[in-house]
Amino acid sequence: MKTAAEILEALRNDEFTFYYQPKISLITGKVIGAEALIRWIRPDGSIIMPSEFIPVAEDSDLIAEITRHMFPKLIQDMVVLRDVEELTLAFNASARDFHDDQFTRMALSALENSQLPPSSLQVELTETITLQNDPLLKKHILPLREAGVGLAMDDFGKGYSSIDTLSQWPFSAIKLDQGLISRMLQSEKNATIVESSIRMAHELGISVVAEGVETNEQYHHLLAAGCRLHQGTGLLDQPGPAAGPVHPVHRGRYPLVRAADRPHPHGHHRPRAMAQATGHRTGQGRRHGEEFPASAVPEHPATVMPRMPSWPLVLRGWPILRGTPGVSGCRSPAQGLP
Repeated sequence: MKTAAEILEALRNDEFTFYYQPKISLITGKVIGAEALIRWIRPDGSIIMPSEFIPVAEDSDLIAEITRHMFPKLIQDMVVLRDVEELTLAFNASARDFHDDQFTRMALSALENSQLPPSSLQVELTETITLQNDPLLKKHILPLREAGVGLAMDDFGKGYSSIDTLSQWPFSAIKLDQGLISRMLQSEKNATIVESSIRMAHELGISVVAEGVETNEQYHHLLAAGCRLHQGTGLLDQPGPAAGPVHPVHRGRYPLVRAADRPHPHGHHRPRAMAQATGHRTGQGRRHGEEFPASAVPEHPATVMPRMPSWPLVLRGWPILRGTPGVSGCRSPAQGLP
């Protein structure tokens, strides 16, 4: 476990970054959003996971300091992403972030100044925080919801969540805990718990995200139960960094990436202008209807290709998923895994 002094030093040296784990539609395979996961990158390149420093930070005011340091970075990534693809990014907040209204004011001000729609941001709270039922937390969270920012309960089903808990908080989404999903098909009782949770959330107007879908059987069961989104390991690979813009990637198992059937509605100059404004190189694209061999798809992390709607657009470090539309030889989720 890292010490408070080491965390402070890392903040001064700007050693924290975000890795993004995509949220995927179970129906279309489309990336519809992502969760920002904090990582500590040491000067030697080694990665320190949150479990090694977040508990220490939460026992002090350092967690709020980390939030103040990292949130502007999240906004910068959101601005770049919105210029290429409309995605909702989720940010994990601590109970300490809402002990006063500083984070709320900072978030609303940043969204307004960057001209980002509030709906492009989602704040995630753990089930443990919501069970505290602290009126002060609700007081400072409510202005975010009223502005249109999403609010998700993370790790739903890990503890003692109930209909009463959901009714007392203005949630827009719940995330079914990975443990709940992994046990789902082990017994009829477990399956009923998951199905009931999905049905209950939908009746309350709350969307559902399944975490850690690992098998084709789990995927089909969730889809039949009405779940439409998933996130995590298994059918998804590990989260990756987003050091700049979105671009199409190739991981070797697909022969080519096809351009769209129609040109980008804004032409090919907008991504180039964005790349020049952010200091990134721009890859050379062709007009619609042509194919890009694997060798032509750039792997450099700072490359921007002209956006074409049917390309699999992912953040650097995200894999092309099985079932992603627009990739030759790729099966859709409805067809199952290859």
